[in-house]
Amino acid sequence: MLHLHSLRAQSKDQLWGSLMATAKVQVQVSTKARSRGQLQHLDLDLDLDLGLGLALGAGSSSGSGAGFGIEVITRDVAVIGGGSTGTFAAIKLRDLNHTVVVIEKEDHLGGHVNTYTDVETGQTLDYTVVVFHDIPVVRNYFSRFHIPLAPIQTNGQTVLPIDFTTGLPNVAGASSPNATQAALQVYAAQLAKYPYLSSGFFELPEKIPEDLLIPFGDFVAKYKLDAMVPLAFQYCQGFGDLLSLPSLYVLKFFDLSVLQGIQAGFLTTARHDNIELWEKAQAELGHDALTSSRVIGVSRASPDSNGYSTILVTGPSGPKIIQAREILYTAPPRVQDNLIPFSLDAREQSILSRFTNHTYWAGLIRNSGVPPGTAIWNSNPTQPYNLAELPGPYNLVGQQIPGLAAFYYAAGSTPGTQPSDDEVKADVLRKLRNLQLTSFGGMIAPSGGPNGTNSTNTTALGPPEVLDISNHCPFEFTVEAEAIAEGFYRDLASLQGYRGLWWTGASFHVHDSSRLWAFTEVVVMQMVSALRGGARGKNGYAPPPPPPKGGQV
Repeated sequence: MLHLHSLRAQSKDQLWGSLMATAKVQVQVSTKARSRGQLQHLDLDLDLDLGLGLALGAGSSSGSGAGFGIEVITRDVAVIGGGSTGTFAAIKLRDLNHTVVVIEKEDHLGGHVNTYTDVETGQTLDYTVVVFHDIPVVRNYFSRFHIPLAPIQTNGQTVLPIDFTTGLPNVAGASSPNATQAALQVYAAQLAKYPYLSSGFFELPEKIPEDLLIPFGDFVAKYKLDAMVPLAFQYCQGFGDLLSLPSLYVLKFFDLSVLQGIQAGFLTTARHDNIELWEKAQAELGHDALTSSRVIGVSRASPDSNGYSTILVTGPSGPKIIQAREILYTAPPRVQDNLIPFSLDAREQSILSRFTNHTYWAGLIRNSGVPPGTAIWNSNPTQPYNLAELPGPYNLVGQQIPGLAAFYYAAGSTPGTQPSDDEVKADVLRKLRNLQLTSFGGMIAPSGGPNGTNSTNTTALGPPEVLDISNHCPFEFTVEAEAIAEGFYRDLASLQGYRGLWWTGASFHVHDSSRLWAFTEVVVMQMVSALRGGARGKNGYAPPPPPPKGGQV
């Protein structure tokens, strides 16, 4: 343990060096322990009340740590992660008159949001988070920053199923519209049985229905949903082997709200510049958005800490110490890296370590040969339901900026098998060349529209080039069906507010900004209740909940 009161004689640089060295040693010890199969946690007890004295008192909003020159920030809430949920939560908390600071590792807020600006035309293009549901929380959030929305249809694309390995068309890879629609109607009837799926995982019933636990492939076979599988696969990108996942995860994401959006349309920003929302939010947060910053260590709230957690942060402007009454964690909840600084106890470790995550990339290619409004689905005739073979791209989608196509890519979830960004780019380009050499199986003519000739080799456009790639790993956190049945999500819910730490993000609901904002709004209101003295123990400290069923710690 590191006690700052023993370092009073040190300079600021010496002090920070000691803090960093101790944090590094603790992380290394934790990593080595995990390699032996022992789930230990970073116990970085900063003893800040003694070390920094009154400078860390709850009454100060910022200051210098006991003469050390380290900035001390006191806030109601520290938000970890400035992606879709973290940014939304921070703005919501400020609107409720609570002080907040956001800690984000990237140099800007936005997380999975990617907007590309074409240097030649000045046009903007959204290629990751593209559409939003037409629900009040979405309209209110964009309206707050005076960003106009516009309707967008996703069912008007020309879909061409082609085997990316051979470059040959696969007619069986896309079901007829009538067959797909009929299967979706049957699927919707099944979804209607589980209205709680529209809420976070915390709303699951005590006894999980068997249909939600069986592999999605078995669910498809049981209800004869074959015709909708290619469409579901394209929507559930980044889920890995979709057919082997517990059906819960597919039904929860590909739910009635998505089916409604497919039929009636979604919303997008009228300027096709979704990142504008996060830019305006970051501008409003100002110095309370600590970008290019990382959490080094956390001393969690306890009965003798006056209800405050203490967070060590390093960033471009130097070290900072944050005192927060509550911490809202919105980043991927991986115990092997992201959560190391958060002093997880045995209970938290035993629950959160059960997660497995998947992988996902998105990017843009120039000189793709895919015309605007055309989606090339990776359709492999050797795979069940003619789905893409992973690792590999799901599709190539022609964009409104001439010559550009978006690609979406996934690998497996086996630890140690995640490809690098360069390997992903190389694989996408290799498969695109296969398509170009056959003129996309003879389905794309020189004029840019689908036809039945093979008269032009689209490599005449020039060599394809990856303009941008966005790594979204780790993505889509799941657990095995057995863990779900044993009450994993009930146990996960018991951690909400425990030791001053709250949770939101896709792992607790779905990878869908619109629905995550609605979920996060509920979490924020629960946290606000705790800040105001409700549903919490003395000094804002939540005592340990009762042990979960099943004999876990």
